Amino acid sequence: MTQMCVVGLPVFSICLTVEYYQEIPISLFLFNVLVIIDSMLFQVVAFGVAGIIHSISTKVIANWKRRHFQNRILEKRFRITMGKSLSSLSSIQIKFGSNNFLEKDTCLNIIQFTLTLVANMLLTSERSKSKA
Repeated sequence: MTQMCVVGLPVFSICLTVEYYQEIPISLFLFNVLVIIDSMLFQVVAFGVAGIIHSISTKVIANWKRRHFQNRILEKRFRITMGKSLSSLSSIQIKFGSNNFLEKDTCLNIIQFTLTLVANMLLTSERSKSKA
């Protein structure tokens, strides 16, 4: 269901708006424009924030490791234990699907996929119109 809202709804709205902008009533045209803007903003905000969480957690872990290995005051036993603990840490990954997670540029990839799908659908509909 989420995939339908993230990719399917803007694709359908963009295709409907571009393909039939002269035939549809102005209220439906404006509604489709609002759906397109809303879905693109949702993609940028939701996936962008999730990507920022991943990049910030990666930077925090790298900073902790750098500080740990620069600190020579601690006892050797504590440094070894802390080093093992720090090496076992991984960054926060907000996963979706089977093995995918959101990175910083995931929202841009989804928008690119959406627009590529729209362009392919519009080109396919133009080819079918020219053959008929």
